[in-house]
Amino acid sequence: MQNRTLKNPTWQEHINFLNEDKTDTLIYKAGEFDCSGFAITLRDHAIAQDFRCAYVEVEFTSGVGHALTAFQTVDKGLVYVDVVGSEGKTGSDKIAYVEVGKEYGLIPLDAVRWTYISTSNYTPNEFWKPLIYITHPENSTYPITYNYYIEYILRVKFYYETVEAYNKAVDEYNNGSTKYTHTQLSNWLSNINKLEEEIGVPRLPMSIVKNVEIYWSD
Repeated sequence: MQNRTLKNPTWQEHINFLNEDKTDTLIYKAGEFDCSGFAITLRDHAIAQDFRCAYVEVEFTSGVGHALTAFQTVDKGLVYVDVVGSEGKTGSDKIAYVEVGKEYGLIPLDAVRWTYISTSNYTPNEFWKPLIYITHPENSTYPITYNYYIEYILRVKFYYETVEAYNKAVDEYNNGSTKYTHTQLSNWLSNINKLEEEIGVPRLPMSIVKNVEIYWSD
């Protein structure tokens, strides 16, 4: 830290750093290299790039606590980052959604988007229709807010429901049903694939956040 001037990154600088950083390739080992190890390593790597970063401790209403990192981006505000892996596996870059009194939420980094499919415009059985997108202004901080996490969970729920509806429709079509045309089924599958790409691999929510402590590097 001596003779080092740290700066708050922009959102894009923060994204570029995470994409280049290799902390997410490390292996989780309970008692040896756990959430604290991931959080400290990412923090130290950020400092080495002259980015101001924080080590964060989260206490839950039940179960053990958790560690992650945070950046105060100049254009999107406070951003929590969780790169922790599971036992014996590598980590992954995720944005964490942390609010006291609410469940600890995670979204894969690539799934935090300013333009995405609006699943609220469909029922699971009609996802073969032309896609409608939601677009937030570039200066919007909405995708970093807890409301975006809630919306993301609803989109994930819709994804599983429409996959189930699609599989049922395909079975019926193969058995002679004319409820859906081949073109509709093809469009449906294409839309499912696009939605799957958007939401990435969903992460199970953790417990309810009881307390958050943030320790900045300066």
